[in-house]
Amino acid sequence: MKQCTTFNEYGTQKPMSEKKEEEILTYAYDLGRQGLRVLGMARGTSAQDLMYMGLVGMQDPPRPAVRSCIQTLLASGIQVKMLTGDAQETAMSIARMVGMDVVHGSSISGPEMDKMDEIILEQMIPQINIFYRVAPKHKLKIVKVSQQKHPTGILFPHCVSS
Repeated sequence: MKQCTTFNEYGTQKPMSEKKEEEILTYAYDLGRQGLRVLGMARGTSAQDLMYMGLVGMQDPPRPAVRSCIQTLLASGIQVKMLTGDAQETAMSIARMVGMDVVHGSSISGPEMDKMDEIILEQMIPQINIFYRVAPKHKLKIVKVSQQKHPTGILFPHCVSS
């Protein structure tokens, strides 16, 4: 959005305003809350002077058996954690769909993890069940810390998305 200086409205190019940017971001947030992955589209001749063209909401629903798998794990006393590159709204929506506790559980983003002291982060990881906007480096750190705390009891199946 920061590189978009104009937007397309019914085929007419108009200057981007703070109000329009806020409207677009609110709509993107609403799409994410519905569990959609949101992609913004823009075009232009320079990355610093783009025309915003619109948003696309893509659905990548959890596999049908995931909810019952997670319920079985939780009933067995196993902590379930979600690690995703998605935005927080999308991650929380998907977590709700698969039966994870999004009311009492906590979440943290990869960029927030980057700002934390290693010791504090290691103490917090066991308390967090949803990690969003994480990159591979964050996933590796989470797995390593979890394996140190529970060397034989960690499982990270790739079963949520198809």
